[in-house]
Amino acid sequence: MDDATLQLVLQLQQADLKEDDDEEEDDEEEDDEEEDVGQAEDQIGETENRHDDVSAECPTPRRWWETLMHAGFARWRGAIRTQKCDMCMDEQPQTSLSHTTCNHKYCSGCLINIFEASITDESLFLPKCCGNAFPVAEHVLGNELVERWRVKEVEYTTPNRTYCHVPACSVFIPSSNINGDVGHCPVYWHSTCTLCKGPAHPNHACEQDQATQEVLRIAAKNNWQRCPRCQAIIELNQGCHHITCRCHNEFCYLCLAEWKTCDCDRWDEEDLLDAYEEDYNARAENYNARAENYNAAHGGIQ
Repeated sequence: MDDATLQLVLQLQQADLKEDDDEEEDDEEEDDEEEDVGQAEDQIGETENRHDDVSAECPTPRRWWETLMHAGFARWRGAIRTQKCDMCMDEQPQTSLSHTTCNHKYCSGCLINIFEASITDESLFLPKCCGNAFPVAEHVLGNELVERWRVKEVEYTTPNRTYCHVPACSVFIPSSNINGDVGHCPVYWHSTCTLCKGPAHPNHACEQDQATQEVLRIAAKNNWQRCPRCQAIIELNQGCHHITCRCHNEFCYLCLAEWKTCDCDRWDEEDLLDAYEEDYNARAENYNARAENYNAAHGGIQ
């Protein structure tokens, strides 16, 4: 075999070896691709299974923007500061509480109840906290309640008030409806005498009606007094001579002078002892009556 032929044979052998190597590499690449495809299919299957599990637990999962909104609302709600109302002790947003000069805090519901009570009960007028009047805030109480309260304020602060003499009416007559000694009811325009509080009698001088005179005779017989401001009849059955009328007028029960402006005794010791003895006897009688009822019901004490 000559040199040319030998060289040709060697070239053919090298070509065959290279072809075999290329085929092996192709086979390995195909195996790798098949393995990658299998892993990808497994991952897709696991993802679908997880999605099915989540869908089963939460049929309508939140969208991303719903999640952000929920988280933002939670942070906003947590940022609201609350404090307790000093009356009902409920937690309220700090911005909704009304503060008094004595640093007490009231919610709107409690303030409304306080002002409503002061309208129906004169002894609770003027609403106060620690001796300081509550501010009349329309944005808290409402215009309707403030208007009714203002009307009662005029009534409760008027000395020697006059009311319509018709029992079915009995409406307060403000000073703007009074001309001389005659007041006119603002509802039905009934005429009432401001002196005797009975029907007006413009054609002759006022003579106290018999019913009023009888009440005054009973008051004088029992040593009752009349408030110098509102003319209400007051009976002192115990305690000192310091009287605080329902119209908040403070005076001496003996001389009717403004309290602490006279030289009268502040109290009568005998009256205090008599009142104590009377109270003690009443309690003893009540106890004895209850004991008798118990013995009668249980056949006596064994």
